[in-house]
This record gives sequence, structure tokens and C-alpha cells, in this order.
Amino acid sequence: MRCSRCGSPIPPRRLVNAERVGARADYCSPSCRNAAKQARHRDRTPKSPQDRIHLRNLAAHGMIAAKVMRDPTLLEIARNNVRRWTERNGATPAIEHWQALLQRNDLAEVLYAMLRVDDEGMQLRSSSPFAGVLDQFEVELLARAHRP
Repeated sequence: MRCSRCGSPIPPRRLVNAERVGARADYCSPSCRNAAKQARHRDRTPKSPQDRIHLRNLAAHGMIAAKVMRDPTLLEIARNNVRRWTERNGATPAIEHWQALLQRNDLAEVLYAMLRVDDEGMQLRSSSPFAGVLDQFEVELLARAHRP
């Protein structure tokens, strides 16, 4: 048999050991196996700066959702932000959507909107009224975790 990554012959000892445990030897060495694993990981990483922004926003809203689940009164910060932004700049479709969600006072529905992974979820997170929910330490932690 040949290595799936480099095409070298797989050493007989590796074939025997894999067969003994009911596995299949695909790689000739641990370094080939690790290189193939890294290549698979690279294929799943965000490609564009915008993808990284969406991923960071999703992570931030995961942190916000955890805080809101522990203390639902934090929704008042979002309500105040929506009210202030509407008074200052008028209502946008995304702000109107957040306003409707927050007025219904359904925590599960708000959390679902924050953590959706579809296009509408990305749009809602990009105009999120939850500014001020995370403290300075949490913001810095998030920034360090998502450096390019």
C-alpha cells in the first residue's frame, strides 16, 4: 500500500499494527498523518477578512448569550441601545427586527437570533444592540483569541 499524502510505501509494521486493531493504515508516518490533518483544517478556516469578522461576531455573541442566560436583565442594555439608535438615526430593518425581538421578551427567541449561523443571523449580529454587555476583560480576551 502507498501513503495517501506522499505516495511512499507504507512500512509493513504500520500495516500489521493497523490491521491488528481493525484500522486502515493510510499514511507512511506520523508526519504525513499530521500534514494531512493540517491540510484538512486549513480547508475549513475562514478565507476572507469578512469571514473572520463573521466568526468573531459569532464568538462574541456566544459570550453575550452566556451572560444573558445567567442574567436576563442584561437585555435592558440592548433595549436602551435600540431606543437610543432609533431616536438618533431612525429605524433600520435590522434595528426594527431587534426591537421586535426584544419587545416580545422571549429569551429563547433572542438567544436563537444571536446565535443563528445563516445569512440572516450574520446580518443581525452585524447590527447587534448588545454593545456594552461584555466588560473590558472579555472584549480584550475576544480580541486576543481572534487576531489574524
